[in-house]
Amino acid sequence: MIKEGKVPEIQIGIYSGKEIKFTLNAHFTESNSGNSISGEWIAVFSGGKIVLMNNDSKLDPATPVLLVPLDVQDSSFTLHAVTIGVDFHWQRNEDQVFKGSLKFITENDKITAVNILSVEDYLTSVISSEMKATSSEEFLKAHAVISRSWLLAQIEKGRKIKAEGKKI
Repeated sequence: MIKEGKVPEIQIGIYSGKEIKFTLNAHFTESNSGNSISGEWIAVFSGGKIVLMNNDSKLDPATPVLLVPLDVQDSSFTLHAVTIGVDFHWQRNEDQVFKGSLKFITENDKITAVNILSVEDYLTSVISSEMKATSSEEFLKAHAVISRSWLLAQIEKGRKIKAEGKKI
């Protein structure tokens, strides 16, 4: 059961590739080494692991790589050339900005960018992207309640499955 007063965090896979270009719009700590980094970087899959590079540096942290913002409230990162609308007539690449932590994992010889954020930040993002700005306030509130309830039920379902020793 989710504890009262504690806002759960979720992990959302954003996209995968052999390399991922990203910008840390504030200072982040690379959790394996403790290095503080910011600015433009490329995560590259090389030799079965993830290497972070920019014009001045090359970091070879342990995989997975976790980048945590120093200032959680005012930090963000940008993932460049994210494919949206996959297999729809409006499919295109665009830069997207996210709050929270950035994690890179390896899957099938590729890197996957994962956004780790609070449920409330996730819901703010989802509701603003799914609803029109001209929607009534009551409609937006109802959508928020439904979305939060569904998401928390999915989190609890995942915990129960994991507790039973099954793969999710």
